[in-house]
Amino acid sequence: MMFTEVRRVRRAWSLINARWPEFLRIVHLDLTSLREELVRALAGAVLGAVGGFLFMGFLSVAVIVTAWDSVHRVLIAWLICLLWAAIAAIGLAYARRVLEGPLPFGRMSAEVLRDITQVKKET
Repeated sequence: MMFTEVRRVRRAWSLINARWPEFLRIVHLDLTSLREELVRALAGAVLGAVGGFLFMGFLSVAVIVTAWDSVHRVLIAWLICLLWAAIAAIGLAYARRVLEGPLPFGRMSAEVLRDITQVKKET
């Protein structure tokens, strides 16, 4: 019983020892793709956020200035505040959805699971 465990560990170690260059290449590919995805997502988010906030800021001021002499000045100011709160909530919901994406190192996990399955089949 103990010898079978030792043999299984030796087989697994020899498989890992023989395939470590492939594992390193896979990890490198995963890191590269993760970095590229993060850079693209971050650049798009920053550009969109800056442009959107500048636009909404100027639009808010324009609406408040336009309604300054009317009887609805306070109502319009609060509606603009609620609009900004809705925009913030949408942004938070989007950020949560983006963070629920696929896990990094998916290829590496699949490769290790395939190797573990192969070792289990051999025993």
